[in-house]
Amino acid sequence: MIKHTTALTPRQSHPFSSPQAYLTRHAQQRSQGIPVLTVLLGSLDDTQEMWCHWMQKQNKDTVIWSPAAATSLSFSWIETLLAQADLQNKLLQHLAQTQRCTAEQLLSKLRNKSGFELKIFQQQLSVHFSAQASLLLNWLLTQIVCARALIPDLAEDLAQTVQLRKDNQLAQNIAIFAELFPMKMLPSILVTLPDSADVSSYATYIQALAQVAENLLEIPVALSITPASFENYCGKTPESKVKAMLRLGVIEMPFFLDEDHGLPAETAQILHQYDAPSSLYQEAKSLQQLLTKNKGDLA
Repeated sequence: MIKHTTALTPRQSHPFSSPQAYLTRHAQQRSQGIPVLTVLLGSLDDTQEMWCHWMQKQNKDTVIWSPAAATSLSFSWIETLLAQADLQNKLLQHLAQTQRCTAEQLLSKLRNKSGFELKIFQQQLSVHFSAQASLLLNWLLTQIVCARALIPDLAEDLAQTVQLRKDNQLAQNIAIFAELFPMKMLPSILVTLPDSADVSSYATYIQALAQVAENLLEIPVALSITPASFENYCGKTPESKVKAMLRLGVIEMPFFLDEDHGLPAETAQILHQYDAPSSLYQEAKSLQQLLTKNKGDLA
């Protein structure tokens, strides 16, 4: 019996062969005004490592969150923002630019102001904000006047001040901060979804990320999910705009990064180089197991 084999073409012929290259492409699409929700398919450890490494190269903070976390995604995002080094200085510099003065001049205007005087100062600003962003600005200026460092421990007080909404309105929550902070300062987001038989539980988080991707284009957002769970989700949910966005954002982690593949590194890398289908990986794995068993029998 003749068994047909798959013809392999070297992976290098594809301009976006590595996960890093795909992430670069996604960044380019966002800069062109195209909404992108990155979907990292692979083990949660591998996808998280890849995302963090990429964000580090972009000099951007990121929040990594899962449904099992003790706090909401919106709250975790605020904690990550407040953990940024020198956040107060960056905020002063940004506000100073809008007022055409230096950060030092702005700080001198704020010193020793009462709560009432701060409100008057806000009203005199050349930039107008929404009601919630005004509350956020007042809170931030109060911390500056009181010489209080902006740290994650203040996240709960800040969340109450801006009347933080639930995670299904994540985009609206982040939009409050986008009125005050440059987009490059706002943390990116990676949501890791563990394997679950009830894929309908994913819907809230996926919808929330999709809204951020559509309305806050400059913020990188990603979903980390195993291939089996993603296939299960796509098979059980109706077609929609969000589902199409997910499919377009898929980046498959290279099979050889999985520590449990059971293949010699050289073999796995050759298969990856030629963009081999998963069936060939499985065949190679079966042959490797057979060779290992035969060696054991001969010993």
